[in-house]
Amino acid sequence: MTAETRLRRARAILLLGVVLSAVGWGVACGAALLLCLALLDWSVSVPPLLRQLGLVASALLAAGILLDVFWRNRGVHSLGGVALWLEHRVPVLRYALVTLIDGRFSSSRPALEAVVAATRWSEPLRRALIRAVAPLLLGVGLVFSLRALPAAVVSRIVTPRRGDLLDNAATGHQASPLQPLVVTVTPPAYSGLPPANLENPQTVQSLTGSILRVEGPTAGAGVTAALGTRMLAVSSVADRWGVTLSMPDTATLLWLAAGAHRQLLVLDPRADSVPVVELLAPARDTVLRAVSGAATLQASARDDFGLDEGWFEFIVSAGAGENFTFRSGVIGRRDLGSARSGGLRAVLQLDSLHLAPGNIVHLRAVARDGNSVTGPGLGVSETRTIRIPRADEGDSVQVDPAAPAQGDAALLSQRMLIMLTEALERRQSQLQHETLVAESRAIARDQASLR
Repeated sequence: MTAETRLRRARAILLLGVVLSAVGWGVACGAALLLCLALLDWSVSVPPLLRQLGLVASALLAAGILLDVFWRNRGVHSLGGVALWLEHRVPVLRYALVTLIDGRFSSSRPALEAVVAATRWSEPLRRALIRAVAPLLLGVGLVFSLRALPAAVVSRIVTPRRGDLLDNAATGHQASPLQPLVVTVTPPAYSGLPPANLENPQTVQSLTGSILRVEGPTAGAGVTAALGTRMLAVSSVADRWGVTLSMPDTATLLWLAAGAHRQLLVLDPRADSVPVVELLAPARDTVLRAVSGAATLQASARDDFGLDEGWFEFIVSAGAGENFTFRSGVIGRRDLGSARSGGLRAVLQLDSLHLAPGNIVHLRAVARDGNSVTGPGLGVSETRTIRIPRADEGDSVQVDPAAPAQGDAALLSQRMLIMLTEALERRQSQLQHETLVAESRAIARDQASLR
C-alpha cells in the first residue's frame, strides 16, 4: 500500500471524526438549552412567546456550533493538512510524509516511501475518533434526559402554542382547580376568524355568538359555573374540567367557584357592524324635464367581516297634499361573495317607470352581510331623488338663494320608510319569522338614523 493511499484513508477517518464531532457538539448544545428551558418552564410556566424564541435559539445555537466545528477543522479536506496533522503527532516521520506528497522530490521518493511504510499512525487516528464520538454521546445523553421529563413538559417546549398552559399544570399539584385557566374562543364560521386560546384572561372579548370553552386543571374538583344568575353544566374529561357556553349579546360576568376558591371572568361581546354603503351615482338630487333615457347607479359597500349581496332600491311617489301613491322595485342585485368590500352598478331605464310630471323617484343602495348568528345586517346609503316637475312650475321665476333645506330630504326619506313598512305588513303572512324580524329591525335602524 502506497503512502498516498494510507494518507487518503487517514483523511477519510479524520473527516468522519469531524462530522461526528460537529453533530455531537451541535446536538449537545441545542439539547442543553432546551433542557434548561424545560426545567424552567416546569417550575414557573414560561410564556408561549419565550418558549418559541427558546426553540428558535436552540436551533440557531446547534447550527452555529456545527458550522464552527467544521470551520475550525477545514484543513482536514486537503492531503497536505492531514499530512501535517500526522507529522505533528508522529515525530518519527521526520517530515517524510509532507515531502513525499509535495511531488518536487521524485528522486528521493523510494527512500521516503520506505520511511512512511515503516511508520504506524493508527493510534493518533484512534484517539481522534474517540474524542469525536465523546460529544455525540453527550448530546445523546442530553436528548434522553429531555425525553425523561413528563411528556406534557416536553410538548410545551418542542411544540409551543398558546393554550397549552393546562398541559404543564397536569404534571404537578395545583393549589386551586381554578388556576390556571385557558379559554378557547371559536368565532362564528361566517366571520372567517381563526380560533384563539387565552391563558388566564381577566376579560374575554369576541363576536356575539362565539363559542367559549373554559378549562382548568384537576377534573372532578367540584367546580361550579354561573353566567349571571344562570347555572352552567361543568364537565370533566381526563385531568381537567371544562364548561362550554356561547358569547352573550351583552357584557356579562362568568362566575367560577370550587370550594373556597373564586374566579371571575368578564365576557365582553363585540357586535357585528352592519355594512357601510355609499351611493356614488347619482351624486346629488336631480330635476329632469324629460322622462326618457337612463340613470346610471353606482355604489360602494364595505363590511368588517364579509358582504353577502347588494342591490339598488327605488320608490316612485306620485300625488300631492295628503294623497300619495308609491311604487317600488329592486335592480342590480349582485352576489358579493363574502368580500369585505365591493361595488354595485346598475342602469335604471326611466322609460320603464312610466313617469309623469310631479313624480319623484327615490333611490338608495342596500348591502347585506353574511352574519348568520345575529343578522343578517342590512346597510343602506343615503337617498337620492329624481324629480319630474309639473308643467305649471315654469310659469313663475323663482331664484333659490341656497340649497334645499334638509327637512325636504328627511320628509322624502320618511315617506320611503312608511312605504317599506306598509309593504312589509302586506307580506307578513308570507315571510318566515326570522326574515320578518330582520327586515323590521332594518327599518327600525333607518328610522332611528333619520330621527
